[in-house]
Amino acid sequence: MPMRRFSFPLVVHLSTLFGLLTIVTVVALTWLGYQRMVDLAEANGKELAEQSAAEVSQAVDIVFAPVELVTAMIGEHQVNEETTLEGRFRHFPLFRRALDFRSPVDAYFIGYSNGDFFMVRRMRSEGHRRLLGVGEEVHYVIQSIDREGGEARGLILHLDAQGAVLRQMAQPDYPHSFDPRTRPWYLKALETAGVARTDPYVFNTTGALGLTFAQRSSRAGAVVGADISLASLSEVMRRQKPTTSSHVVLVDPSGRVIAADNATALTALGPGGEPTVIGVDAYPAQAVRVFNRMERAEDGLVRYDAGGASYLGFRKPVSLRNGDMLSLIITIPERELLAAARSALRENLLLAAVVFIAALAATLLAAWSISRSLAHLTRAANRFREFDYATPITETSRVAEVSALADSFRSLQDTLNRYDTLLHLIARERDLTSLQPTILGELSAVLGVEKAVLYVVPQQADGLVVAAHKDGAHIRLTEARPDAIDPVPALVTETLATGERQVAEGRIAAEETRLPGLAEVAPPDAGFERALCYPLYDRRNQAIGAILFLDAEGAGDGARALVGALRGIAAVLLETRQLIVSEKHLFKAFIALIAGAIDAKSPYTGGHCARVPELTKMLAAAAVESVDGPFRDFTLSEDEWDAVHVAAWLHDCGKITSPDFVIDKATKLETIYDRIHEVRMRFEVLKRDAEIERLEAVLAGADPQAAAKLRDRRWAQLDDDFAFVAKCNEGGESMEDVQLARLKTIAERGWLRTLDDTLGIAHGERQRRTAQPVPGLPVWEPLLADRPHHIIPRPPREVLAADNPWGFKLQQPKHLYNRGELHNLSVRRGTLNPEERYKINDHIIQTIIMLSALPYPRHLRAVPELAGGHHERMDGKGYPRQLSRDDMSPVARMMAVADIFEALTAADRPYKKGKTLSDAIGIMARMARDGHIDPDIFALFLSAGIYRDYAARHMEPEQIDKVKIEDYLSPQAAE
Repeated sequence: MPMRRFSFPLVVHLSTLFGLLTIVTVVALTWLGYQRMVDLAEANGKELAEQSAAEVSQAVDIVFAPVELVTAMIGEHQVNEETTLEGRFRHFPLFRRALDFRSPVDAYFIGYSNGDFFMVRRMRSEGHRRLLGVGEEVHYVIQSIDREGGEARGLILHLDAQGAVLRQMAQPDYPHSFDPRTRPWYLKALETAGVARTDPYVFNTTGALGLTFAQRSSRAGAVVGADISLASLSEVMRRQKPTTSSHVVLVDPSGRVIAADNATALTALGPGGEPTVIGVDAYPAQAVRVFNRMERAEDGLVRYDAGGASYLGFRKPVSLRNGDMLSLIITIPERELLAAARSALRENLLLAAVVFIAALAATLLAAWSISRSLAHLTRAANRFREFDYATPITETSRVAEVSALADSFRSLQDTLNRYDTLLHLIARERDLTSLQPTILGELSAVLGVEKAVLYVVPQQADGLVVAAHKDGAHIRLTEARPDAIDPVPALVTETLATGERQVAEGRIAAEETRLPGLAEVAPPDAGFERALCYPLYDRRNQAIGAILFLDAEGAGDGARALVGALRGIAAVLLETRQLIVSEKHLFKAFIALIAGAIDAKSPYTGGHCARVPELTKMLAAAAVESVDGPFRDFTLSEDEWDAVHVAAWLHDCGKITSPDFVIDKATKLETIYDRIHEVRMRFEVLKRDAEIERLEAVLAGADPQAAAKLRDRRWAQLDDDFAFVAKCNEGGESMEDVQLARLKTIAERGWLRTLDDTLGIAHGERQRRTAQPVPGLPVWEPLLADRPHHIIPRPPREVLAADNPWGFKLQQPKHLYNRGELHNLSVRRGTLNPEERYKINDHIIQTIIMLSALPYPRHLRAVPELAGGHHERMDGKGYPRQLSRDDMSPVARMMAVADIFEALTAADRPYKKGKTLSDAIGIMARMARDGHIDPDIFALFLSAGIYRDYAARHMEPEQIDKVKIEDYLSPQAAE
């Protein structure tokens, strides 16, 4: 059959082509228009910023220039030569005209060279009146210091709108607390040619931000000043905001903010609680602070991010008439600047969508009109060539042949639907027990049979057992009996005896209805004239079961053929499921066998490998059942439970590699046997030498009694020294420095060896001695020694590289074993030296290596991680990979808790007594606080009562004492 190219209807071709062209065109035009609008918006933003800078510069000149002019004029006035308040008050109209002029000046004042002071303040607002405590009738306030005549007088005068004095109040302390000659504006004016200007500061009287203009008068050396409020500049800043959320800030050369669109943000409280001017780096708006710290050109828009939003920033210098330079900072949110462009983009996209839909509808209509004639020619052929059994077939026709064909397609659709349903149910079902009634129910539905029995061959017996039976809509499973068989009707026996896969039809006798399975679905003593039996064979042509359908008179040939086809698939999948279940059971039994062998290998582990899985599963089940707390979202699927089971049973499988002589090492010199016997014999030789020396001395003429006393003293010393060495060998007490020094002294004593110690030794020891010189005999040797052949090197294959594939992070001893006598006897605590202690701990390394090498199915891939983490600590100081809490799964952390609790409470260890519940939980509480175990899992262990349930099963009655878990679950206990 020639290969056909993919083809599509004409309607699809035309609509797709036209639609793509329309979309590309509209999107391109819309995007270009949007980009153009963005460019225009940014250009407009820059233009607005430059315009704002120009207006601010102009506003500054408008504010500052008149003040400088008036200050200079007052500096040339006669009032500077007046020496009394009365004389200065005569010139009040001059100050009134200056203050009534539209300017931000709050007050004009004169500081005289003799310390006199004269200031006229205009009450411009209710706020000023409240600050100075005056009523609405007061329009001007004069503050005066007059030091003429040797007595300093301080006065305050309240004046109405016409300048008439309303009241006069004395201020006796004012001349002493205020001297104009010490003020910054006075001093700066004396040093400046022309009008001087102070830095911005907060006015003490009004609390407003402002600055002072001052100029030295040419008359009498006085200094004229004016306090100008910067509030008007802030109002200019506010009017210059390009958008609602923009910021406009005016900064002086020292970085202080002298005006901004937010006038309330210009001051702050200093360390002493006094109001101060803020710097631009302390301005409340983050966008201004970020922009000010950026490295940028002095002019031009800069795009940047602040506070999670995008901004356009602009800095423009503002020059003053006296040559000083200010900086104007303007920040504009990009979303507001481009709001119009984005709105236009949305409108264009909506318009494009409308145009596209209208164009596509017109195209579809035109294409359908063209293709209609072609569709009439292909529709009939497509009905025969294509079928969809998931969609109901509603075709009807008055033509008999077409109607019959539609009925055939409907029948085929029903058959395929049932076929597909059965395949999906069987393929998806994981539980063999649930799979059996599924097969029985679906096949019975195909035949239209109400009563049926499913027989299967059990795994551990030869014969058949009833697995399920069906009576109408009710399908029931029977209890599994792996080692028993049920009697079956003759028809079933005959069907399987032929060894063929064909269906058998026959009669069920009345007495056979009393058999298991039939008795539950058939009336007693009522036989069936027509029954069908379908044998089930596996791929090795071995019978694995049979299905017996009762009262099958209505089953047609087509249904019987379909069941015959389906039962083959059902048999294969049933076999597969049985194999999976069998292998899973065998695998679990093999795991339990390994764990049991490890426990049986040494009396020091007891039932550890069997109890830890049980305790781990109890913890995991409690976590799954939690509805609140840290484990409220913790779940385990069936596959994950399998992984927990395997990991828990194999968590110590590496112990199979641990040498018995290390695990069971009871004394320091013990290997395969206790070498203390060799040491004892050396002491015996020394005692024999002492006896020989006594006899030789007597023969030489020495006093026999003196020689005997000398021998007795040497024997006593040897006895005491050996008793000390033997005590050290027991390892029951900690070794102190004094004891180690004595041991070393004893070791240095010599004894005479006259026999060759290389005779009769093992091949391995002989190889270790090849590099050592052989001394001549006899030879004096130390009583205790660490000899080179005592060192057993670590094989290269056991050396762990820093980048080992398992991620082990540990300090590995250089040697595999060190059997030096002095080395072992000098162990400070216990009987194990560092090499042997590493060998004991090596079981977890071997566990991880062994488990990592297994070819796991997908759902068991977590086994190495779960099993290999029970010696890790939550603070990352554990063994062997130094994992922290976040590196470990919850189940791995649960296994660590289970392992520790079992070890603490085990009562079958010959080397220790199992701890009581309270002692074990107290120890684990400290471990939880110290980062050894997970505190959340420990809390679950207590709150779920797991410790109590476990104790009832596995602990001795005398170990089970009262435990107040509230002492360990309270916040104070966690600390």
